[in-house]
Amino acid sequence: MKFQSTINYMQECVTILSNAADGVYDLAQTLKLDALTEDCRSDLKRLSDIQREAVEGLSKESMEFYFKTLDSGKTCTASLLGCFRFKHSLDGKTDQLADEEAFFDTLTLADRLDAQCEETEASDEQKLAEFTNYMKTMQIKDALRWQIFSALLHPGEHKEKIFGLLRHVRGNLARHETELGEIFRRRRAEIVMKDQEKSIETIIIEQSSYQISGEIFPEEMIVTLYDPFSLRGRICPHRESYFTIGAFFPYHPEPLSRKKMEKKDVMMYGKILADGNKLEILRLLSHKTYINKELADALKLSTATISYHMSVLTELELVNTTVSANKIIYELNRKKMEDVMNRLTEYFDHLEQQ
Repeated sequence: MKFQSTINYMQECVTILSNAADGVYDLAQTLKLDALTEDCRSDLKRLSDIQREAVEGLSKESMEFYFKTLDSGKTCTASLLGCFRFKHSLDGKTDQLADEEAFFDTLTLADRLDAQCEETEASDEQKLAEFTNYMKTMQIKDALRWQIFSALLHPGEHKEKIFGLLRHVRGNLARHETELGEIFRRRRAEIVMKDQEKSIETIIIEQSSYQISGEIFPEEMIVTLYDPFSLRGRICPHRESYFTIGAFFPYHPEPLSRKKMEKKDVMMYGKILADGNKLEILRLLSHKTYINKELADALKLSTATISYHMSVLTELELVNTTVSANKIIYELNRKKMEDVMNRLTEYFDHLEQQ
């Protein structure tokens, strides 16, 4: 929850149902309690009680069928049906059951299969065959496997059962919203405090947002950096990070074909040229409520330009709250930053001439 400023109740409902389906009612059972503060232990106990109360009266069989974990990737029948794969669990912006139900109705069989079969150019029949093979790898009973296939092919028959479970849990949580909000703020404040004690490299590694595989980009569009920060890309444990030039992707990109993208395909997402890394820093700093002169000087941009870029980023929904992000700009090596920006300018000049 460290990236969220408020509780997403749809996400919490799914988590509670998944926990109950797996028999996890004590949220602290896998934790070393002696390493936790007294108030943290108290919060976990209260959350466990609220979770138990939220599922009282629900059919254990229904919860297990739709929300029991099927594999290590947390796949459950509900997510195989596609209702929580795309919206609630990723962007955290949808917190209304009606929105989720409406979205559920728009999904085709191909959409529902895309979660496990990423080859978007394949036909439904090919995807279904691939999904069949995937199901065979799961250690589940044949009867349950058949039920899941049936649900995938006839999702409408299961919609009311799924959303009935969710409505029940959401209604019970509504009685505790004030208390849950207090717990959320208390624990989030603790996370912020702990993050402030971490090195900038640790923060960036933990909060690196982009999980786009470098293999889908053409080689000339990728620069490899060995810096303790990532402006766009994913940091690996050995400190190597991919910096995707000029690609302006949403925070959670839609599944892409595994086929390699053309340079023009990447560029069309927004050719920012040397400003690309400046905008990425602005994304990381997007939770700040003010723009100061030091930030503007570091980026070699006017405060008016920063304000403009911030408004564009917000409008495009490319910003994401990042804990302790204000540490980043002050701890970056400015000289190294300027060298990187100069290299990028030269790179794009060369690219434009090709």
